Amino acid sequence: MNETRTNSRLIRFSIFELDRDSGELFKQGRKVKLQGQPFELLVALLDRPGEVLTREELRQKIWPSEIAGDFDQGLNRAINKVREALGDSAETPHFIETVPRRGYRFIGAIEEHAAVPKTLTEMAKPKSPSRRWAPLAIAAASALAVATVWLLTHRTTEKGPIRVQQLTTNSTDNPVWQAAISPDGKYLAYGDSEGIKIRVIATGETNLLPKPAELSARDIWLPAAWFPDGTRLLASSIGKGMSAWSVSVIGGKATLLRDDAGVDSVSPDGSLIAFTTGNTYRAQPPDNNATSLLNTEIWVMGPNGENARKIVSAQKGTYFASVRWSPTGERLAYRKLRLAHEDSEYSIETCDPNGGTPTVVLSSRRLRWYSAGSDLGSGDLAWTPDGRLNYALNEAAPNLTDRNLWATPVNPKTGKVRGNPQRVTNLTGLSMNGLSVTTDGKRMVFDSESDGSQIYIRSTVPNADLRSAKLLTHDKRYNEPFTWTADSKAVIFASNRAGAFGIYKQALDQSEAEFIPTGEGENILVRRSPDGKWIISTRARGQGQSREFIRIPVIGGAPQPLFKTNGGYDNFSCPYRADARCIVSECVDYKRCVFESFDVVTRSRSKLFDMPMPEQREFHWTVSPDGSHLAMIGPDPQGRIEIRSLRGEIERTIEAKGWPNPLQIDWTADSKSVIVRCLGLIDSPSGPLGGTLLRVDFDGNVEPLWETRGGRTTWAIPSPDGKYLAIRDPVSDRNVWMIENF
Repeated sequence: MNETRTNSRLIRFSIFELDRDSGELFKQGRKVKLQGQPFELLVALLDRPGEVLTREELRQKIWPSEIAGDFDQGLNRAINKVREALGDSAETPHFIETVPRRGYRFIGAIEEHAAVPKTLTEMAKPKSPSRRWAPLAIAAASALAVATVWLLTHRTTEKGPIRVQQLTTNSTDNPVWQAAISPDGKYLAYGDSEGIKIRVIATGETNLLPKPAELSARDIWLPAAWFPDGTRLLASSIGKGMSAWSVSVIGGKATLLRDDAGVDSVSPDGSLIAFTTGNTYRAQPPDNNATSLLNTEIWVMGPNGENARKIVSAQKGTYFASVRWSPTGERLAYRKLRLAHEDSEYSIETCDPNGGTPTVVLSSRRLRWYSAGSDLGSGDLAWTPDGRLNYALNEAAPNLTDRNLWATPVNPKTGKVRGNPQRVTNLTGLSMNGLSVTTDGKRMVFDSESDGSQIYIRSTVPNADLRSAKLLTHDKRYNEPFTWTADSKAVIFASNRAGAFGIYKQALDQSEAEFIPTGEGENILVRRSPDGKWIISTRARGQGQSREFIRIPVIGGAPQPLFKTNGGYDNFSCPYRADARCIVSECVDYKRCVFESFDVVTRSRSKLFDMPMPEQREFHWTVSPDGSHLAMIGPDPQGRIEIRSLRGEIERTIEAKGWPNPLQIDWTADSKSVIVRCLGLIDSPSGPLGGTLLRVDFDGNVEPLWETRGGRTTWAIPSPDGKYLAIRDPVSDRNVWMIENF
């Protein structure tokens, strides 16, 4: 055994730091919940890296008084908790490896440093980034000091190692939505639910800029960019629409520049402001944040809103984002997104604001719902004085939630590409958005979002107190409720807590979930058969669009194939009535959707009807619990809810009073009303943040059921007995970081 390591107070590996004196584990300076025997187990493995610790050794060391059965259960639970804390997977381990019939072994690399402050963490470049799985890191509110993170990328530079520093520590209840660094690099402007704040980076001193009197308390107030002299900010207000403002940093006086404008950046000499307009909300925009407006036109205007003129217009289905000036002020760079059902095309382009043909810097095409490597559809842009056009790209699978900085040399006068793309950072556990750079190009800030979802159980008693809802899941990964067991005692859900999305079952009176093996491939949609005996799931095995339908006994057992679809936009739903059949839709060519019923036991399928697939609208449907009707959103041009027969006939249209264009839809257990998701909070139907779940009866009367602030994607699944709702509640951790020497 390595006595030096055993006697060290701190053990550091990858992005983790373990303090054996305090009994705490930290990830990038943030405390990770791991206590008791799981913590002792991790210490034992770290003390002997690369060695197999047998189950008997672990029993004598940690569970000396346990009988065999209790020890086996305790060890298995402890291993699962350690892997969960580290974001590790038994199938593709990076830290804890299972040695069959023997024990466990720590296979990660341990650093030899000892006395390092808890707020300082170093991240080395991973040796095999394609095999790493970086979990979603969701931080709770804490008194955490600013964390400074050091890492080395593979890019050789005379500047030395890249330095990464966390600047804000907002809680998940109050995420940072937008940030910009001052031209001289001394100040950070950022926006959250309280408004726009100015922080002195060196000291952390923070002041709140007053919101204009013209705005309501519900309107969002965010910084967009600094003017070159550092005395004013460009800001955006978001409520029923989006408006552009100029704000004095000293005194906070705000002047309205223009309505219907999403401001992006100010030219280096301060004479022109670039903004986008023609904006529309979309159900699932490429950037899931408060400013997710897709814009069809790029404009410029003077510093006081004067002399506005259009620069670029988009064709149908194409949108612009992240408009940034070159260091010389002679060109604009922007992200261009062409969204379609069958595939989406993303590109980074530049243009001369005085006219001319745009130049393409980079482009990619992404199949719907999949990311073929780096995805240009998310992230941001920043043009540095050395001529590098910096942009954020998603990592390839399985690290799709990570987003890192890349750069391409581009002539700031002509837009001509002068070299190949180069990776700049190799961060893990961070997702770079909202790039903002200083005038000298030495500092850049970005916001990083890591998200997940939890499951809450809420009573369906009318006007029940929302605060009385019970939290069912506690791991802060993605937990997606889909159905219930027939007795209404357990929720069946999908989760990526072990890496890929798998199926779990958890009783309402239990704190742990039972894993249901389904074989290879990720589970996408999960339902329960009408007779309550089977779990049905769609499973993907690769980058293609085809889906395999499988069934698994609710009581446990091997998965069995049902049938396959040819791909496209698939959905299926199963009623609660025992003698009913499930229904599946298949939209292969993204023009017409075929609806069929199928029997889970015999595997037989029968066509019900077909219908045109809606264009440029979110399309969702579900079958009623009694199996008699379909509820549908998307086909109606006015955004109303449709109730259809099983022959596809529209029997009723419903307009939710005061809440237009609902998105997700499910039925209540009695089949007499529906549950829909709308953007905004309960007190603001047109609010720009969060989402609201509503119960809507057939006359359009509305009862709010749930509200979210950590994200917009939420839904509720009723228990068969009608007493409870299993609610997906999104969670988002979004804070600001700064990098230097990049």
